[in-house]
Amino acid sequence: MRTDPAESRYRLLEQLPDTPFFSRCVAQDRVLRRRALLSFLRDAHVDVTTEVARRFVVEGRRARELVHPHILRTRHVGTHGQIPFVSEDLPPGKPLSLRLEDRTLAAGLSGLEVGVHATEALAYAHSGGVIHGALSGAEVYVGDAGEVRLGGLGTVGTMARLGLAQRELVRYRWSYSTPEERQGSSASARTDVYSLGVILCEVVLGRRLDAPSENRDGVREALLQVSSRPDIGPQLAAVLSRALAREPSERYATAQELLADLRGIRVRSRAAVVAPARRVEAEPAAETEPEASAPEMTRLRFAGLLVWSSVRGLLGLALTVLMFVTIVGGVFLYAASRGPSEAVVPDVVGKPQVLAEKALTEAGLKPVLLERVPDKRVPAGSVVKMDPYPHKIVKEGREVELVISTGPPLVKVPDVAKLSLKEAQQKLVQRGLKAGKVTEEPSRKQKAGRVIRQVPSAGTSVRRGKTVDLVVSTGPPSEREAGPAEFRYGLVSIVVPEGEISQRVRVAVVQAGKREQTVYDRVHRPGNRIEVPVGGEGDFRVRVYLDEKLQKELRPDW
Repeated sequence: MRTDPAESRYRLLEQLPDTPFFSRCVAQDRVLRRRALLSFLRDAHVDVTTEVARRFVVEGRRARELVHPHILRTRHVGTHGQIPFVSEDLPPGKPLSLRLEDRTLAAGLSGLEVGVHATEALAYAHSGGVIHGALSGAEVYVGDAGEVRLGGLGTVGTMARLGLAQRELVRYRWSYSTPEERQGSSASARTDVYSLGVILCEVVLGRRLDAPSENRDGVREALLQVSSRPDIGPQLAAVLSRALAREPSERYATAQELLADLRGIRVRSRAAVVAPARRVEAEPAAETEPEASAPEMTRLRFAGLLVWSSVRGLLGLALTVLMFVTIVGGVFLYAASRGPSEAVVPDVVGKPQVLAEKALTEAGLKPVLLERVPDKRVPAGSVVKMDPYPHKIVKEGREVELVISTGPPLVKVPDVAKLSLKEAQQKLVQRGLKAGKVTEEPSRKQKAGRVIRQVPSAGTSVRRGKTVDLVVSTGPPSEREAGPAEFRYGLVSIVVPEGEISQRVRVAVVQAGKREQTVYDRVHRPGNRIEVPVGGEGDFRVRVYLDEKLQKELRPDW
């Protein structure tokens, strides 16, 4: 590793063990007058070219803008020679993965507090349009006083967002990676939610989850353990079941949605009180009459009483045996009339899917997922309807169809770009949404008073009542403000067409008066969705090629 990096600003204090992707050290930041954690990108898995270094710095500056009490602050992003590096605050305590191995973290609903803080940090990042992409227990730091910091947004998260060393990143955090990531798909907000769901399971159970294999699914086994613990509750089991759904469309769209359900569970768990035990007063013992003194009996009378007692005992024994035989016979006759292959359908309406399937299986029935529907009253991941109906007597092994709730209906955020502020606000209200913070900035593309962009972006599925922030144009910048052409940055989304063979995807940027420059060139499977970060100064174009055939040419307007 290079010693004394960026000599003008940092002084090396302590060398730290290398990670698979970064060389690290503790240094004194002469500008901020504080100690910092420096991470240098290693070239073991990445070909660190000038273009890679430039894109790494641009993407790292997005993470630097995230300021949150539960996010490890990124202070400085730069290059030393051609090697990019990131300066962060020193993390508190130890990573969550080590806390779980050392058993120094409270489990159950007490440990859930750590997961809620991590969810708050990720929700804040998602609201700013930044995904982590490489979330794991090694990126969540827990201090001795309980403080929580989400790290990696400027380092491994930047690598994931740029698509660098994707296979190695998935292998490095295999237990936290989604099924689609293991098949080559790029990271998204829903993959972050899945990784966060694994972390939530870990803090609740107080241990690290087993890595999935061909014979075992550690996530499914963990969900069964969570649902079977009475100290956790069915609501949390339902939330985790939705966060860890195998299909991306069945998960929470963003961490904000997950956070809303987690906060509701935390409030209910704090408000729950145990009813005081009812005091039972002991009843006074009934007064007994003193036994009367028996007169002296004759021998004949004594013998008669002895014979009568014996006969009465035999009659009682015979009557008892007869009643036992009658009851046992009745039970056998009733069982024979029902037949050995019948079962009673348990009532699982309103229960989480994991618990419902377990109850039906234990009753000798076969649960079958019929469909998933939105429902305002039933929590997401719980049973809305079932067929046959509860308490019905059916044959063992019969299929029981379940309808599962996806939670309250979602609405898609409309595209309000290029509309006036008033028109945009009216369109949001018509969709059941709210207009949030309005900021202004100059734009050469949009007239004054027109919307430049929105957060969340158009097409995002959100709950009704969600707030949408707007950025409105103030018109072209003045000559003083204009200065040199600004560097603009954004993402280009590409879906590889379905087919039988993989295709080569190449993305190039064309600057005015310059030659075409390739920024992305990889082979992908059919159906893969890729998001490629691109950027340029002033008016530039983006070209997308599939197997060297031009598919589209864009003029980004970010």
